[in-house]
Amino acid sequence: MIQPIVSRISACRRGRSTARLVALTVSPTTALLLAAYAVLIQSVEGYILIPRVLGHTVGISPLVVFLGILVGERLGGLAGAFLAVPVAGALQVILQDVLAPSDEVAERARAAGAGCTPGDCPRGPLVTRGPS
Repeated sequence: MIQPIVSRISACRRGRSTARLVALTVSPTTALLLAAYAVLIQSVEGYILIPRVLGHTVGISPLVVFLGILVGERLGGLAGAFLAVPVAGALQVILQDVLAPSDEVAERARAAGAGCTPGDCPRGPLVTRGPS
């Protein structure tokens, strides 16, 4: 749980060194505020913005994107993290194809009268039992 925070701070250190030096010339408090702001921006980008954008682009849930990147990084390091979103998208398509009923099955069910209302069944109205 601490590792992502430490990696965010180290990324902020590398990319914001000029801004930190300028902020230190103003005051140490300004430098600390800048560091906190940089960590906040990096966290929002990494945990909220990127999963939403990738999820919308690939067509999968942002939660799946986020979890896929975490699992991919654990299993395959940096390469696994890069390949996690396309693999998650492919798995989603495969699972939808396997788990969803095919058009043939749905057509046979409609032909047999499944899901009909009394006025639109192909074999005539449904016979319903009621009080006689």
